[in-house]
Amino acid sequence: MNVVEKYKLFFNWRGIKYENKVATFKRAWFAGPVITSALQVQSNDFLDLDFSLQNNDASLFLPKNFYVARLFWKDVEYKGDTVSLKGCTLSHNVGGTLRNLEDGFKFLIDCKNHEETTHRRFLVYPAWVLKPTDELIQ
Repeated sequence: MNVVEKYKLFFNWRGIKYENKVATFKRAWFAGPVITSALQVQSNDFLDLDFSLQNNDASLFLPKNFYVARLFWKDVEYKGDTVSLKGCTLSHNVGGTLRNLEDGFKFLIDCKNHEETTHRRFLVYPAWVLKPTDELIQ
């Protein structure tokens, strides 16, 4: 996991509920250096997160041989250097579980290939799950 500082985006949450292979976040927000240079986050949008680099054995929370999950949100609100996400969910379309995600964990998302000129050529964002201590979950 070698993400250039200016391309780091963190997805944080407090309160998580699971139902039918979907995690719903009570409170969720983006933070990180990339927010200052990125285009505005839009309402009713999503990111497809690719956890492949972290989950070679898929033992964390995604089903075997499936590493992409969709992070969707309904509304956004900018608050200083963070972006609050309302109606935020994380889902995937293959059987499995997301139950091991906990409050205090966060996602590190690499936005390097998603600048305005290159974004349309890259469909997913590389991502990793971090512990509250910022250590990679193994």
